[in-house]
Amino acid sequence: MLPQAKNADLVYVTNTTNSTVSVYALGTHKLEGLLMGVNQPYGLCSDAQGNVWVVSWGNNKIIKYAHAGTQPLETLTVHDPNADLYDCAVDPTTGNLAVTNWGPHNWYHGDVLIYSQGQGSPKAYVGAAVWFYYGCSYDNKGNLFVDGWDAYLNGYVGLGVLPKGGKSFQTINLVPSMQPPMLGTVRWDGKYVAIGDWEWIDEYAVKGSYAYIHGTTRLTDRWPVGTFWITALHGQNIVIAPDTARSPNAVQYWNYPDGGFPTATISHGLNGSFGATVSLAAR
Repeated sequence: MLPQAKNADLVYVTNTTNSTVSVYALGTHKLEGLLMGVNQPYGLCSDAQGNVWVVSWGNNKIIKYAHAGTQPLETLTVHDPNADLYDCAVDPTTGNLAVTNWGPHNWYHGDVLIYSQGQGSPKAYVGAAVWFYYGCSYDNKGNLFVDGWDAYLNGYVGLGVLPKGGKSFQTINLVPSMQPPMLGTVRWDGKYVAIGDWEWIDEYAVKGSYAYIHGTTRLTDRWPVGTFWITALHGQNIVIAPDTARSPNAVQYWNYPDGGFPTATISHGLNGSFGATVSLAAR
């Protein structure tokens, strides 16, 4: 990691092919560093302190790094050899870490693992709306949203919420519904629940047990929408997403929620890009 990286806002991108995480300056796109030896990293998430969690699908570990750090601060291990870990999120109100488990092999039910303050052993949660779990995101009040595939119900995208302090997930019905095969992750954008859907991101307003579509961000020249991240750059909200299909060695920026053509493309230093997050430097 270059010494100046600690003072810069950083974009982290996982590389599934060579088991590394590339780190770039958010504004200049300069390659600032590389995290090595993370076995098939998939999803990424970060917290308000700039710490970054890397989900290692290859060996069922979740590894925490400080902003611009190269040595793990914490390593959590899921001891189920059949787990398929995908995405993560940090609760801004408690520091709890949520990790989605797509579903063990042989089409068994997946779950969401929550580590209290990002430590110790997790507690597993499941919800009726989702069978295979993909993305997760906390809102500013500590409610946890998850999306996935309700394979044994009607084959549509399922959305669930674990209310802050709740003991079980509640089903949220999407209006209109979304249908796989290509399923994107879920992110809280500060007001709406944003869900990736093929070439676009749909923003849903949640009202009780229903979520009604508010708008759509179309990402031109990009598919499918995978584990994207929403942040701000120079006063403009942007979405950052690796291109997992059309150009799997690139990560691109779009204005959010305007969408359209990408405003920037990073293609150097990537190899099988999959997940992205942003770590903000201390102010």
